[in-house]
Amino acid sequence: MRKKIILFTIFALFALISTYVFTQDIGNPSWKFLGKNGFSKSGAFSIALQIYDSVPYVAFWGDDGWRNMPVEKKYNGSTWENVWKSGPHLPVDCISLQIDEGTPFIAYRESASSFMPTIAKYNGDDWESLSEVSSNEDAIKDLNLSVFKGKPYVAFLDHNNNLWKANVVAYDGDDWTPLGSSDFSTGSADFMTLKIDDNGTPYVAFTDWENLGKATAMKYNGKNWEPIGFAGFTPNSVSWTAIEVYEGTPYVAFSDNGNSGKATVMKYNGKSWENLGKPDFSVDSVSFIQFQIYNGIPYIAYSDEGISDKIAVMKYEGNNWKYVGAKGLSVGRAADVQLRIYKGIPYIAFTDEGNGDKGFVMKYE
Repeated sequence: MRKKIILFTIFALFALISTYVFTQDIGNPSWKFLGKNGFSKSGAFSIALQIYDSVPYVAFWGDDGWRNMPVEKKYNGSTWENVWKSGPHLPVDCISLQIDEGTPFIAYRESASSFMPTIAKYNGDDWESLSEVSSNEDAIKDLNLSVFKGKPYVAFLDHNNNLWKANVVAYDGDDWTPLGSSDFSTGSADFMTLKIDDNGTPYVAFTDWENLGKATAMKYNGKNWEPIGFAGFTPNSVSWTAIEVYEGTPYVAFSDNGNSGKATVMKYNGKSWENLGKPDFSVDSVSFIQFQIYNGIPYIAYSDEGISDKIAVMKYEGNNWKYVGAKGLSVGRAADVQLRIYKGIPYIAFTDEGNGDKGFVMKYE
């Protein structure tokens, strides 16, 4: 009799657990990998992620021993397949990918010798270069590409007299034209990011070494670059700055070096910069910050040292920062993190150093 009771109890518990798991899989969203084994056969580095017409695309360097060429792939619903035509067999990094009204644009830095940018668009048959971007000393870093209504914009830091100065150029159809003056940052800069808002206004944010390594955000007013608020607006020095603009309001995410490198987001209220929710909300020091706002909801992704440098995604809702699904999504340290929100669905891409440096894309649904 006792054996029957025990067996019945075990069966009931098993049924309950099975029902719970089934409900969790069906009723609650979770992070899911796109493709069984990632999108690269070997290492994938300098990853760029875009979602166009519900299809995820990635650009990166690596794959099959070709660690010196940019590779582009798309997810066809079950596997990753090559698209377009891969670029030249050159060592590259700082890859950016944009798809504007069906036309792919790519930017990357040739990292073998020249350290100069290449910007190209795909014409249906091949990649065609969009002229050369001039540089003072033929070396750039922190390359960012954005395309607004068919017009490409590129932000980068140019090496000039041992300083890395901020620059933004736009393509007029024939050549690249500086927006405002070249080298417009007062001193050396780091971790520069670019955002073009819905009205076509360019914004940048960067670590400003002229202001003790604190964050500075600037806006192009049609003639010149002007600081938003005051230069060096953060309390401490920062790293991994990322700028977003939503309905005219600028937001900047960063790693706060004065508080163990934890993640903080600030927004400009029209008069001054203020924290968005609790500052320093990550477990520990963060890197590879990605920041996006969708329908007024800010999302942030990063690699968090407090969870063994694995990847985490959070969103700001109800005056609090909350994890989006589980944290620590990668097997090992996550690098080259990318975040995109498409129709309210978060996507992330990253290099997983705990899984042979392969590249992976995950979707939260």
